[in-house]
Amino acid sequence: MRKITVDIIVPVHNAAETIEETIQSAMTQYIPPFLLEPIAIAREGGISEVADSYKRHPLANIFIDVAVCCQDDGSSDSSLEVLRTMERDYVRHCGKVDDATNISTKLLIGTNEGNISLGAGGARNRAAALREKVDNNSDDCKHTTRS
Repeated sequence: MRKITVDIIVPVHNAAETIEETIQSAMTQYIPPFLLEPIAIAREGGISEVADSYKRHPLANIFIDVAVCCQDDGSSDSSLEVLRTMERDYVRHCGKVDDATNISTKLLIGTNEGNISLGAGGARNRAAALREKVDNNSDDCKHTTRS
């Protein structure tokens, strides 16, 4: 199975009125059923010529790992409280895989020390760093049991 990693980077500054809707829209993405139905038929061994063609379908053997990475950038409104409430609400299903679509979604939240604003670029960079990443140069080789 092929894994696709998607990070949705959300710098947050004084966005208490909009951040909940933004996060919910990102956390509830799905693959439309009309794309998945033929794959389900193929998995169940349905009509042989249909089953064979859809076993090779690009969505048939993928796992999508989504992380919504939010960085509060020294907000003076209740943005951070909204984020923390959503974090508590989403912790129940974060990382669980939707069996129908093979999509796992996580909500990751960061804050700046001392409530200091770094600007949109700084907040975006910090949000991107919330998910562990491994950088590799084109001439770097990794041992098979390490990242």
